Amino acid sequence: MTTQPDAEDVDARSTAAPAEHLVQMGEMVFVSWALQVVATLGIADLMSDRPRSVDEVAAESGVDTDALCRVLRLLGMHGVVHETAPRRFALTPLGDVLRTDSPASVRSWFVMNGPIYRTLFDAPLESVRSGRPAFADVLGASFFDYAAIDAEWGAVFDAAMGDIGRRTAAAVVRAFDFRGLDTIVDVGGGTGTLISAILRAAPNATGTIFDMPQVAERARQALRAEGLTARCEVVSGDFFEALPPGADAYVLSWVIHDWDDAHAVTILANCRRAMSRGARVLLIESAMPEGDEPHLAKSMDIAMLVALGGRERTVAEYRILLDRAGFELRRVIRADSAMSVFEAVPVDP
Repeated sequence: MTTQPDAEDVDARSTAAPAEHLVQMGEMVFVSWALQVVATLGIADLMSDRPRSVDEVAAESGVDTDALCRVLRLLGMHGVVHETAPRRFALTPLGDVLRTDSPASVRSWFVMNGPIYRTLFDAPLESVRSGRPAFADVLGASFFDYAAIDAEWGAVFDAAMGDIGRRTAAAVVRAFDFRGLDTIVDVGGGTGTLISAILRAAPNATGTIFDMPQVAERARQALRAEGLTARCEVVSGDFFEALPPGADAYVLSWVIHDWDDAHAVTILANCRRAMSRGARVLLIESAMPEGDEPHLAKSMDIAMLVALGGRERTVAEYRILLDRAGFELRRVIRADSAMSVFEAVPVDP
């Protein structure tokens, strides 16, 4: 004989799945922390060649064995490592990119975010209340000033941007043909990861890295290491004031998303004033999709809100922004799953 579940049991089962799913979403913060711990300690480097016991790895990294095992078990649940035998772990292809020497390494990204995330844990609430970035209120300096003040964290920030920048640059030069350009200014170009990739892809072009004075010497060192000093100069300045004039293209990679609309329009308008006839601006940014479609830009948008006061934008929002600065958006080329190239040209006044 089959008995019918009573209404209370049916109601409990129907509500348990959404509640459990939502709780699991909230618990992902601990996965983020675990990734930061493993990245900071260099655990993936110690596991790079073979499965290792937790005892071995803990001894070599100077941490508590039991605590490390618990962290690795959490990451095993998410496919970062695999427990091949009790308390013995191997890297998976997902975890492999936490190695320092991986060509696709993101280790520096998690090392960079660790202390910032811990400090800013409550900051999103304050930013949502005020609409302003909480970074300076919590840490006592704006994001970029903080990177200059804390030299150790600033170096990690440079490394993280280099790791992400190398993958972005490779995708961009595959997606966009730079060979028709003679002179290219990389606005906010940092230590030159992007312009180096562009110049290798366009062997007849010359480049300029334009960035803050405190970045300039590191950029020159990076260009020397790449053997590109004869083809690329470094100019320091403030892109809110003026840019080097007369180039064929002004490239801005992950620059405009750092700023609110008013500041972004100022940067773009300065690009327009510096341009020679027939020049173009190339924005390398995320094209945030409309609606509920998943995209990295939607979580990055919260980071921009809290840390910088900038924002990720949809194609329509970039079109409006460019129009305000005197440009026409000609095309949007998807470079990879996260980034796109927005190509725009000046509109005659």
